[in-house]
Amino acid sequence: ERLRGSLKGSERGRKGVDYEVIMKLLEYLNPAGAGIELETEPQKQEVTLRTNQAIRLIADPGGSEECVLRYLQIRSLVLKNTGDIDLYQLNGLTIQQLDLRGCVDFKLEKPLALPALEMIIIDPQFHAAEQLKTWVRSSVNFEIVEAP
Repeated sequence: ERLRGSLKGSERGRKGVDYEVIMKLLEYLNPAGAGIELETEPQKQEVTLRTNQAIRLIADPGGSEECVLRYLQIRSLVLKNTGDIDLYQLNGLTIQQLDLRGCVDFKLEKPLALPALEMIIIDPQFHAAEQLKTWVRSSVNFEIVEAP
């Protein structure tokens, strides 16, 4: 079955990378079909990634082992995922804000470097701030905001 992706917002990211190319990479990495939607807010440099299943964001093994979203100019990343996601896949992204309120179940079992991170938003019903404080690293002091 072919994965159906949708794309809303600007058509080009950093370095002229076409968002449609990113969707094709996501389709390639998730051939079983994860119902992926990638929505952009170019003025805010915000990307919302929605999926209803576990998702892969890196080509591993044999690939660069870096997140495919690195090609997009993102300040804020919103994850809305009803399946499992390993947050370590975001390692190295230069996002300033990570919104996990729509991400019910995530895994983080090794240090996650987000060098520009200033804020993580969580839903305290689903997430524990302590786990994130233990594993997330940034070159600036970041805060964890609890908001439903």
